[in-house]
Amino acid sequence: MQVTENDLDQLARHTLRIELLSGMVLMYRIDVEQKQHLISKFRSNADGTEEGRPIKFLWLETYMKRQVIINITEIARVTFCYDYTIELEEPSLYFDNFKVLEKDTSFVEEATAEGKTRIHVLTQEYLPSAILYHKGVAPEVGYEINPLVYYELPKGCLGLFGLELDDEIPLRQFINFIDMDGEENFIPINQIIVLEFEERLLYDEENENEDEEENNLPREVEFDLFDDNELDGEADENDETDLPWDDNQKLPF
Repeated sequence: MQVTENDLDQLARHTLRIELLSGMVLMYRIDVEQKQHLISKFRSNADGTEEGRPIKFLWLETYMKRQVIINITEIARVTFCYDYTIELEEPSLYFDNFKVLEKDTSFVEEATAEGKTRIHVLTQEYLPSAILYHKGVAPEVGYEINPLVYYELPKGCLGLFGLELDDEIPLRQFINFIDMDGEENFIPINQIIVLEFEERLLYDEENENEDEEENNLPREVEFDLFDDNELDGEADENDETDLPWDDNQKLPF
């Protein structure tokens, strides 16, 4: 039986691999609809049938309700990769291309229904509201970096930007963000290589009918470390995940 492209789309998860002129490689997980939209746009520009202006910025939506734009003049190659779901440990994995994902781990005691005490390890993950990677070199002052990161940006601060990227209205000359010091930044849009940001920055109002993604950050991961029986050296024979306990072992906190 011959497998069509559409059949393959439904059997796989999709990763967009983008090679920049600098040699940097970016990876973004995308869904089937996003893959089909992007590849259709590329094909139409590749065979000369696309009407309107050439693409200035590659605009895509990735997981965690995040939007990404990439300056087309900085791209060396774009590859649409197939990842078979059964081979992925975490199909909705967020690729931390710029190493800005922050994690906070804490230990919490909770009582069980049987009156026991269990210690849970809680890990919360956080991403900035926006990540802006530009063409410049970060000043040698210690606190300036590239990419620039912005936290807690107001909802709708990039209103109308979607219309600009769709060539429905003129593209703005600057991106305007407020940094953590409360200072107003203006970055020329033609100097931006990559801009990744939360979807909510595009819209002034929430879509009440839209379900929140399970993996939207911040994300909390929880697992048991040990319980009071294990502290006494008595492992639960029916629990294969129980850890062996040494009376001389110190607590990890």
